[in-house]
Amino acid sequence: MFPGYSPYYCGYPKIELYKELGFQLRLGSSIGVLSPGAAEKGNPQLQRKVHAFLRCDKGVKVSIAEELGRENSGSENATELSAGVKIAQESLKSSFSELQPCVKDPLPEALNIFDIGSKLALKSTNQEQPIQNKGGDVDVSNSNTCRDIVLFQTKDVDHKKSSIQRPNLIEENNPAHESPNLMEQNSTAHSYEVIMGKIINMENQITNVNEYEAIAKQKLPKMVYDFYASGAEDQWTLKENRDAFSRILFRPRILIDVSKVDMTTRILGFNISMPIMIAPTGMQKLAHPQGECAIARAASAANTIMTLSTMSNYSFEEVASTGPGIRFFQLYMFKDRNLVTQLVRRAERAGFKAVVLTADRPFIGRREDDIKNGFRLPPNVTLKNFEGLDFGEKNKAGSSVSQTRRHIDPSLNWKDVKWLQTITSLPIVVKGVLTAEDARIAVQAGVAGIIVSNHGARQLDYVPAPIMVLEEIVKAVEGRIGVFVDGGIRRGTDVYKALALGASSVFIGRAVVFSLAAEGEGGVRKVLKMLRDELQLTMALCGSPSLKHISRHHIFTRTTFPSNL
Repeated sequence: MFPGYSPYYCGYPKIELYKELGFQLRLGSSIGVLSPGAAEKGNPQLQRKVHAFLRCDKGVKVSIAEELGRENSGSENATELSAGVKIAQESLKSSFSELQPCVKDPLPEALNIFDIGSKLALKSTNQEQPIQNKGGDVDVSNSNTCRDIVLFQTKDVDHKKSSIQRPNLIEENNPAHESPNLMEQNSTAHSYEVIMGKIINMENQITNVNEYEAIAKQKLPKMVYDFYASGAEDQWTLKENRDAFSRILFRPRILIDVSKVDMTTRILGFNISMPIMIAPTGMQKLAHPQGECAIARAASAANTIMTLSTMSNYSFEEVASTGPGIRFFQLYMFKDRNLVTQLVRRAERAGFKAVVLTADRPFIGRREDDIKNGFRLPPNVTLKNFEGLDFGEKNKAGSSVSQTRRHIDPSLNWKDVKWLQTITSLPIVVKGVLTAEDARIAVQAGVAGIIVSNHGARQLDYVPAPIMVLEEIVKAVEGRIGVFVDGGIRRGTDVYKALALGASSVFIGRAVVFSLAAEGEGGVRKVLKMLRDELQLTMALCGSPSLKHISRHHIFTRTTFPSNL
């Protein structure tokens, strides 16, 4: 905000202002064509807003302070200004006179940008219709000058996509930036700034994990975002992974001392700060240049476990070099058992503490978004754990993913789990269990734990969400091995529900990758802290001062009434 300029329109959501003033926005130019609609001539207040808004751009009203409340001399309904308005006028005039020499006037630039947009809009009546990019913004295909200037809607107008986060250029708690009571105030006002041709909501802060996905979608190439976000075929299971949590409700207990809440736990003999661990997700360098190394550092800082994917873009050794930490290695069983042995040995030498065997991917699921996008790794992104190996040499091409997938063994069975136990002393966790029958076999096979998972809904569509089958699997293993769960976890409340159904801990995947894409290592740290804080609050509000105080009696489903518990 600049001295001498009214902050009123700076805080007014532009789409709502269009509606109030009766404008019709025709998206045919970089800024749009504004034409007066239902603004009544007999309403001096609306006329002043029309006059000011037509001279407004970049979220800054470009008229000087003395124009505030100026009477329309030609209006028969003109009213005398109140004493309060006159006092405010004089104060703003004084500030403008004193500070004008010190401040660069934004008016010329603002008017220039507005004029360019208007001229381009009127240049041709046959102008091509605008198109929408993947983020929902409007690109102007016929405008080279302003093709990157778009109208960005916010949640104030029921736009469901979050805006890109930018540093707040307006200092907080500065009285100079508060809207004066010269006109009625809008309770949903937001500050805006034009950055890189977009009107950005500057006050929108990230308050939950889900918002990182919207930011990642804006920042990542479509092919990369779809690779991380999409599921198999109709993607019914992808949606169900999230929706299933909403069918589990709480039964909070009261008058229990929760002044101290203990979330620490022990997983496979390792103490961690909370029952939230990082799942294996492949090719994280596509999200951020530091990829798996950034996530390893964030996990270590949070004192929790990070699982490195076989399909990682950084090697065991590179991840280990980031510093101390508890790390698991996720393994695909390859046809060449010698290759499997080499990978496991390297993981052991690098200090990894367990092997997570993925058992639900004999073949890759049909991910139609990847097919449409022709997903491939860029030439400069490789699967580092395979460099120097015979078939790893082939992976230096952009088709490395498909090359590696062809080496995964579809004949994998429980005998191979036994074989794996002969080549390593590390505990083995089987990932991809969805039935009680397989859970019992896993116990008989002597594995250390199982992960209830549907591979992020990326393999077989129309399978249940892991949270829906968790309870039957927990009952089947009878406490003999650890039971973990992943899939659709975005809230601390989700974590609590999983623990109440018997999970030892949970794994999170997409939430980590999206936060990595949005803010790098710092984003991952924030996500882990958000989930930790939410879990702590949920435990307190449900009357659970520690993890051992979370039980099945704290929840019920919409089909299971509390009286039946």
